Amino acid sequence: MIIEEIPAPLTNVAFDTMVSKFAGTVYQSPALNLRCPDQSLAEIKALMKTGAGSIDSDIDQWLAARGDTWLIELWEGVFQIKERSGTGASKRLFTDWIEDKECGGDYALAIFLLSRKLFDAPLEGTTSHLPQYERTCADYRDQSGARLCRELERIDRNHKNGMLVVKMAGLQVTVCGEVYRDWIAAGGDNDVLFGNALSPMPDILAGQIDAKGDQLKRAWMRHAGLVATVERNQQFNRTKDYFARHFQDQLTELANTEAGDLGNMAMLQKAFMLELEKVKESDFDCLYSLALKLVCEVRFPEKASYEILAGIDRNQKENPTLPVREAAMLAVLEYICCWLASQIKPVTQ
Repeated sequence: MIIEEIPAPLTNVAFDTMVSKFAGTVYQSPALNLRCPDQSLAEIKALMKTGAGSIDSDIDQWLAARGDTWLIELWEGVFQIKERSGTGASKRLFTDWIEDKECGGDYALAIFLLSRKLFDAPLEGTTSHLPQYERTCADYRDQSGARLCRELERIDRNHKNGMLVVKMAGLQVTVCGEVYRDWIAAGGDNDVLFGNALSPMPDILAGQIDAKGDQLKRAWMRHAGLVATVERNQQFNRTKDYFARHFQDQLTELANTEAGDLGNMAMLQKAFMLELEKVKESDFDCLYSLALKLVCEVRFPEKASYEILAGIDRNQKENPTLPVREAAMLAVLEYICCWLASQIKPVTQ
């Protein structure tokens, strides 16, 4: 689930008034020909301030949420025309920036704020001729302002129409933050959104999705149940395969030092696989205990090895400070007591 948030300045009425004058700007793509000097991240952010307290506070909030790397790339790509190897490397035109599918709105907002300030106060060290510089800054400002007007219109339209789902890629659902929060507050359920994503023709409006809410949730629960079962079975088989491979590796390693004690390795491996087939999913609750039982059943089937070794493990878990020798002595005593008890037969009249 991805929640598409509106940049904080775009929710500010004063900022709306600031950009509204560019709504009728004729669409074009200005040439990228500014040659501004290097600026630190702090200096770039300072250039974006408007002098209006409420707007500047929203700008700080937006920049903090957005991070830093993209802003440096934008400055170098649009205001310096530097070659980069990062996100902005493939952007060669002004419209590549402001119409970017992922960050177009953020890029347009940054360009608007920067070009607005740079038009009135060129930086020392800028190499462009003044007439060209002013024309380029004005074009940047006007085109990015027009792009923000279109963004504000889209946001307003989405909110009025209740457009909940902005886009989907498989089961990755992107929702409109403002509409989504209202929808959740009114009782919306994320399972319904995921069920909608499974539909051949998914809906995007909150009202349409709510009308099929129960059906969509059931569809998702069925899908989630099947996926969980498949994943559980795959994990079960992967774990069994790991046990089989590890046992084979151990046999191979021991064969080099204890070949006379191992007997027929092929028979041992076959016996291990037969025991492994008896394993149930619940046996995986403790892998150590399962591994111990499997090895004992195959290597020492005629002896009480598992009962004694499991007893040692149990005794040490119950008393971590207990020495191994004492834990082993207790395990043997427990085994002997159990064996003696099993020999007692009731007297029948």
